[in-house]
Amino acid sequence: PNPTTDELNIVISSEKNAVIQMEIIDLMGRVIMKVDINKTEKLLQHKINTSLLASGSYIIKLNGGETNTTQKFIKAD
Repeated sequence: PNPTTDELNIVISSEKNAVIQMEIIDLMGRVIMKVDINKTEKLLQHKINTSLLASGSYIIKLNGGETNTTQKFIKAD
């Protein structure tokens, strides 16, 4: 859900297996979190713990394989 409080759900659908690089970036351009996700199934569902993030707006980037996307999300208390 967006906004999120404690958990962000990522869903990636692709035929190819790949390592997906995920970055969470604050609006100042600082990389807050960086994780490599090993996608081995057609549909990947991944949960990200956001409970330690400060309230505010963030950008999530997903790159790898057939996936290249950037989206904004809001962390609320």
